Parts: sequence; C-alpha cells; structure tokens
Amino acid sequence: MKEFPKITIIMRGYSVKEARCIVEAAKDFYKEIAFEVTMNTINAPEIIRKLNKEFGKQQVIGAGTVLSFEQEIEAIDAGAQFILSACPFTKEMVEYAKAKGVLTVPGVFTPDEALKMKKLGVDIIKIFPASIVGPSYFSAIQGPLDKLSLMAVGGISASNCHEYLTHGASYVGIGSKAFDPKNIEQQNYKKIREDIRNLVDSI
Repeated sequence: MKEFPKITIIMRGYSVKEARCIVEAAKDFYKEIAFEVTMNTINAPEIIRKLNKEFGKQQVIGAGTVLSFEQEIEAIDAGAQFILSACPFTKEMVEYAKAKGVLTVPGVFTPDEALKMKKLGVDIIKIFPASIVGPSYFSAIQGPLDKLSLMAVGGISASNCHEYLTHGASYVGIGSKAFDPKNIEQQNYKKIREDIRNLVDSI
C-alpha cells in the first residue's frame, strides 16, 4: 500500500450516498486522508465495495470495527485496503491480512496489549479511547516499548489532533466530530469539503 494517510475519517452509520459524498469531497486530499467504513454500518461490505470501485485507485478505503475473523474476511473480500478495530487482533487475523496485503490497525488501551500487537507484527496500533489517556500517554508509552506507530482515536477533533500528533501519535482517527450531522444528511458537498480542509490544515 502507498504511505498511509495521517487522518482516518470514520464513517459509521452512513448510507452509500452519504459516504460517497464525503469521499468525493476529499478527492484533493487523498494523501492526507483515509476512509473507514465501520462493519456495524448497515450494508458495510457493499459500501466498501462501491467506494473502492470508484475511488480505490487513489483513495485509501478500509473497514473499521472489525471484531472477528469472519468480519475481516468479509471486509477484505469487499476490497478493504486496511482493517481497523477498537480491540486487539488475533494471530490468525494478522496473518490473513498480511497474506492479502491489507494493513492492520488493531485497537489497544494498555501497554500490555500494545506489546502483544507489536509482537504480532501489526502495522499501526490504535489507542482507544485516546481522550481518556490524553496526548502525553502516546509519548510515555514509546519509552518502554520502543518506537511504535500509534493512531489516536476517540475524542479527536480538528482542535486537538495536532497535539496528539506532536506527542507520539503518528496518525489520528476522527468520527462524529469530523462533520456537522446536518451537512451529512443534506449531502452538502461544499460544507463537507470545508470541514475536510479544516482537518487537513489542523495537522
């Protein structure tokens, strides 16, 4: 995969049209932004499949809230370029993703969980929920565990993501705080694009 973008926009509960509007609005920021369709979204595999078919050659489209090996297979079959979760991955899940050339981003909260994921050889380790531990946790955990590729998710917004990125996080994931829900419902391309630009400028 090309270099993974610093920002992942988490699309949970969006329709195909809403998700497509978001990805389309970010077409000029493909180097800075990846898009995650959570697997607990209705018709998630179909949304991933459609987005990947239309935008996948340029944009990074993946699956989030991947909680089982079965969901992983479903997501990768749909064309997910990465799998992301709030929970640690099993060895089976990591090995399968690597065999398919798919980037792995399991979720952890403690140093013990982070070390286990590091030993499995995952690509990026997601700290969730980041808002509970704060930016300083990311630099602190790097010391005893050596250099880790960390993603901050949970409570991240345009106003605080830079702080995480300067305190040990290499990536951030932004969900509900990324957009005004009204703009998503109305598929307001102009407003969504403004929000995306603000996110990119904030890093």
